[in-house]
Amino acid sequence: MNRAIRIALCFLMAIPPAMASTLNEGRGAESNAVRASASVRPAASDWMEICANVPIPDGWVVVSIRPGCGTGFGLYEIRRVDPDRYPTMAMCAVTAIPKGWGVTSVQGGCVAGVPYYQIQYAGPSSGPFSVCNVPAFEMPKGWVATYVRQGCALPGYAYWYIEKALPERGTMDICNVAPIPEGWVIVGQRAGCFSSGGLLTIRYMP
Repeated sequence: MNRAIRIALCFLMAIPPAMASTLNEGRGAESNAVRASASVRPAASDWMEICANVPIPDGWVVVSIRPGCGTGFGLYEIRRVDPDRYPTMAMCAVTAIPKGWGVTSVQGGCVAGVPYYQIQYAGPSSGPFSVCNVPAFEMPKGWVATYVRQGCALPGYAYWYIEKALPERGTMDICNVAPIPEGWVIVGQRAGCFSSGGLLTIRYMP
């Protein structure tokens, strides 16, 4: 037997069980990481490719635009909106923002002239977060803006900090940039939110 092979075999036999276990755990961790990465991908039933001239089904958004379908950038990859499994996602601005969602950032473009949005669901258990007041944004029902500033590479004061209007708070100071939630009334108005009458005090009166 070749001397180098004999040395290698002796080395392998000398590895302590604890070290062997550690090596196996390392391989297991790497395998788990790969599985974890794969687990966050949408299921096959949650995405598909369609041509741009095909109507986009309700409850789906475009997540990428590529060459195809014989018309330049005519191939859309679309994904089902499912906040229970995917409370954040990205989309191309060729459809309306899903109701109850906010745009948290505007990043470049899917193709020239089509912005790429990161969006987040404003669910019952969601905490406050910041949104960009893009043209297609609609304030989630029962939410208010408590602070505004410039940002999001948009004109005006388009960067909003939003939160739920919780009845147990009784009164809130909010920016006058969106409709007052149902059950609340305006009890005061003064300068603020970068406007002479832009800060409202509202009270819950069901």
